Amino acid sequence: MLERVSDAYVRFEERIAVGTSGGTKQGRVRDYVLLHAPRTFTIAEVRRAIPGVSDNTIHIVLSELKEMGSIVNDGTGRNAAWQRL
Repeated sequence: MLERVSDAYVRFEERIAVGTSGGTKQGRVRDYVLLHAPRTFTIAEVRRAIPGVSDNTIHIVLSELKEMGSIVNDGTGRNAAWQRL
């Protein structure tokens, strides 16, 4: 149980670091996706990790990262998963 609590604190610290970092909203999304998100993630996970950022901003950043070849998507809609390369 102690290990689970420790893991939860680590994840919490990562979320706080991403949510309070300076920079633009697009920069915060980009940092989260490239540095903190699990290798495979969903838009919902990004939304939870960075509150206050619109879905449109998330989609813009994901599109840019996809064009750069940093991520790929699998599927469409709510069930779409993204994978960092």
